[in-house]
Amino acid sequence: MVDSTESNALEKSSRVKSIQGCISENLSLTVASSQPQFFDPQPAKIKTIQVFRWNPDKPEIKPHIQTFKFDMYWLIRQSPMVLTALIIIKEKLDGSLAFRRSCREGICGSCGMNINGVNTLACTCRVDDNLSKTIKVYPLPHMYVLKDLVPDMTHFYNQYRMIRPWLITK
Repeated sequence: MVDSTESNALEKSSRVKSIQGCISENLSLTVASSQPQFFDPQPAKIKTIQVFRWNPDKPEIKPHIQTFKFDMYWLIRQSPMVLTALIIIKEKLDGSLAFRRSCREGICGSCGMNINGVNTLACTCRVDDNLSKTIKVYPLPHMYVLKDLVPDMTHFYNQYRMIRPWLITK
């Protein structure tokens, strides 16, 4: 019994040392290059996502679909949802991408968009593990678009005020 716990302790300490080695190697790689490179013992699992893009500030550029490729490793580290993929794209690939988000729990509805032809919440829609399938993200089809995936909520809020969905005391 004692031998197995000692071997488990040795195994754990060797894992900790190897992880510390990976972390120090990771830090040296990120400092050495302008583009951050991260140590990943697994081969890269590249996922493709196509996003609707439109910027009203640049009328010469028509609405179009932009393709992004990112490593699934980042989703595994955080959460495997489409909203997380969009956040990763915004942080690491293209800071000009615009979309709405708030609670990340499927309650508020602010991240509503059309994903692979289905109107859904990006925070509750999982990214498919099949790398050959492309994710297609569009704004909600029944709303005007302000920029990229951001819908104009003016009409929604006007209707919301009209129906008064709250308790009214006398």
